[in-house]
Amino acid sequence: EVDKILASLTGLRAVDVAAEDAGDGRAFGLDQPSIRAIVTTGEGETAKRHELLFGAVDEAQKRVYVKDAARSPVFLVSSYSVDGLKKSGGDLRDKKVLGFEKDAITGIEIQTPGTTLKLARQDAAPQAETKKDADAKGEKADQGKWVVEAPSSADADQANVNQMLITLAGLEAKQFLDGDLRPLPTDSGLQEPELTVHLLGAEGREQAKLEVGSVVPGTGSPGGEGAAPTPPDRYVQASGY
Repeated sequence: EVDKILASLTGLRAVDVAAEDAGDGRAFGLDQPSIRAIVTTGEGETAKRHELLFGAVDEAQKRVYVKDAARSPVFLVSSYSVDGLKKSGGDLRDKKVLGFEKDAITGIEIQTPGTTLKLARQDAAPQAETKKDADAKGEKADQGKWVVEAPSSADADQANVNQMLITLAGLEAKQFLDGDLRPLPTDSGLQEPELTVHLLGAEGREQAKLEVGSVVPGTGSPGGEGAAPTPPDRYVQASGY
């Protein structure tokens, strides 16, 4: 998204000159710009600040008044070329919910009210030896086998565990709750999560944690008439990102 904004700014082309001097800018909506784009180039003593002001829209011609804050002329640019600048803070945030390296995870704990499931990865050989041998052969290191440690001991379904880690690594947020909300919204269900996932690394150190709360009202669809059902969204809280 940041690259798209930079492309929109660097790609701006004037289609006409509205005025050689903006004056106080009111006639063009520049006294209270709808968008103020500030770009800094260079670093330290060589840093330069560039500011563009976007004013009123000429609806008839689908053009927007724009001015370099350091210069007098007012230009008209296509309103379509400005659409890429209309972004919120949420649009520009990294949507990735959890940040972890899948191969670094050696333990998983999944907690639901009254139940805790513990999984551990048993290396087929000492980690250093496995990696060294794999590197020598030009192969990927054997990551070992996943086993269930609680509530009872058993071999785990390797494909299901690996797919769960892939799913967790790929989780992306649809929307962010603004600010550091404390206390948490009562309807989020995060005060007492329905599900908590702990991802553990070497020596049992927590790498990431995901808490899953209530369903977001008004989301999801039961499907019908040829339309597939869609699951509802949920409130989640993550740490260790």
